[in-house]
Amino acid sequence: MTRLKRPATNTPPFTKRNIAAPPLRAALRLFAVTLALAASADAISLASLRINNRAAQPAASANLPFSQDDANRARALANELCRKHTPRDGGTVQGLQAAEWIAHKLLASNIDADMHYFRDATPEGEKTFCNVTCSIPAANSPERCAWVVLISHFDTKPGIGRGFTGANDGASTTALMLTIAEKLAASPLENFNVLCLWTDGEECRRKYAPHDGFHGARHAVHALNLLDMPVAAAIGLDMLGDADLHIEIPSNGTPHLKNLAVAAARKIGEPNLLTLASERVRDDFSIFLDAGIPAIDLIDFDYGPDNSWWHTPADTMAHVSANSLFRAGNLVLAILAQL
Repeated sequence: MTRLKRPATNTPPFTKRNIAAPPLRAALRLFAVTLALAASADAISLASLRINNRAAQPAASANLPFSQDDANRARALANELCRKHTPRDGGTVQGLQAAEWIAHKLLASNIDADMHYFRDATPEGEKTFCNVTCSIPAANSPERCAWVVLISHFDTKPGIGRGFTGANDGASTTALMLTIAEKLAASPLENFNVLCLWTDGEECRRKYAPHDGFHGARHAVHALNLLDMPVAAAIGLDMLGDADLHIEIPSNGTPHLKNLAVAAARKIGEPNLLTLASERVRDDFSIFLDAGIPAIDLIDFDYGPDNSWWHTPADTMAHVSANSLFRAGNLVLAILAQL
């Protein structure tokens, strides 16, 4: 992601393989096929792998809170991701292995996962990336319900050097969203379907440009547009594990979603958790905004003294707090409950 000081202007063929596959839900099948069509239209190759192990859907939402145990689990998952998959730069083998790790964590929680492989141009030539998604249908008539997209990138910033793990910037919200997905699978929203999207290639190699950074978000938005899927909101999660948590919502977020987030913070008794920032931010959520989809970003862009730990080897698990993940998790669930 990058903070803006002024407003911004507005290879193999597709294959699909099922694993342990009961009948697939139509929405996810269509989403995977649409991703393939999107790739074909842009001469970008893609393979979509379905990992399926779903039990029967619960009947209705119980609004389960995000507990301290959930937060502890999220931090443990972030630690595991950093330990096993560092670096995990977009467009690298290590990045693809990190995507596989996410998919198998979902599978272990009895949640279907889709891995969307695609190729895209970068300043260093064409690279292979992989987004991961899971879908939680609404409790009531999901075929009639709009979608909410939760977004976290999992890749690390290239070129930082030895010791950089992206613990807060990437791993913390990747793990937080895995835990939120578990909560939603057990207790789905009443009237909204949720698509959890873990993006590859959010970080740029040199400077953010049409073919440098936001690769996964652009690929997903292109597919959603082809599908004409009704998306009511996209919510970006970024850098929310900071032990000194102060969440900002950038000024370029959708106004009614910003207001809803502020109301959600008050509802959980944390009115000072959020600040409506005066600055604009380019992050995965802004790719959804550019496509006309209502979107906000929940981000702590003040990591360490004067943001000095961001994109440095100081971004380690020592600075990632389970308490911050607890607060952020409850805020996200409160926002979803108020949609």
